[in-house]
Amino acid sequence: MNKPFPVVPLLSTLAALVLLQGCAAATACRTRPSTSPGFERTASDGMCLSSVRWEPPKPPVRGVVVLIHGLRDYSDRYGRLAQALQAQGFAVVAQDHRGHGHSGGDRQRMESMQQLVDDVDGVVQEARARHPGVPVMVFGHSMGGLIATHYVLQHASEVSGLILSGAGIVLPPGVSGFDTRLAKIFGTILPGLPAQDLDSQMFLHDGPEKEQFLADPLITHEKLPARSAKALIAGIEALDGKFQDLKLPLLVVHGGEDVITSIDGSRALVAQATSPDKRLIIYEGQRHDLAHEPDAAKVVGDIVGWVEAHVPPSAAATSVP
Repeated sequence: MNKPFPVVPLLSTLAALVLLQGCAAATACRTRPSTSPGFERTASDGMCLSSVRWEPPKPPVRGVVVLIHGLRDYSDRYGRLAQALQAQGFAVVAQDHRGHGHSGGDRQRMESMQQLVDDVDGVVQEARARHPGVPVMVFGHSMGGLIATHYVLQHASEVSGLILSGAGIVLPPGVSGFDTRLAKIFGTILPGLPAQDLDSQMFLHDGPEKEQFLADPLITHEKLPARSAKALIAGIEALDGKFQDLKLPLLVVHGGEDVITSIDGSRALVAQATSPDKRLIIYEGQRHDLAHEPDAAKVVGDIVGWVEAHVPPSAAATSVP
């Protein structure tokens, strides 16, 4: 969230109110291609949520890593990281958020932070049932970092470690109190109104990865709906004063040239978290989408190395088929 919330003219607002209210979201998942096998589950409100998993080539499974993606993103894009963890004996599972990737829902539409946390809990519980007795770690990128932080604060006893990448856990400097008030108003009366903008050109440096990102039909580059902006702002505000409650092993990574999410949030989190085991890595010269930036191989190596160091081979247990 890096541009001010727009002041919408009255006539446009009234027209949008007529057009946007009462629109029901499609709940069915999008069909996955055969090259991207996954699985589906149904949330408590009937929304179809699509996930993908990567299993180690042979048992036992050493641990589970749950990947939580961000905005303008979806789970399959984390294949490089997932496969690197898979090669070291870790099972990896990632769920497309509602309104993203292969999951159902209006694009980029979410009702609340708690809704997203509950969605993540469903896939975490499925992973724990599939691989009982092994450590579970949570990785969150961008908006996924915000969700992951809330999840860990609510479910600390079920998680062995937290990894955050370019986490959107504080408001960017360009978002004022006036902007947030507008977001809350329009998020209530005009939930589907295109409102908050993100500059897709600034997610990545120029190159093949950026071209693929911009052309990907599963990624929406339109403005964020007002209800979603309201939900994310509320989620960020709810973390105020909570960083000190993080006591789990913590790895935080951020691009030094990231203008999509604030690097100050990552610094503040590591400074204030009371975990005795915490580390911040800043990748100078890298932008927001670290898993696809020029230094992606180093980022993946650092994350996998950290996970390995925190889950000894003795943690491996027999998995459920």
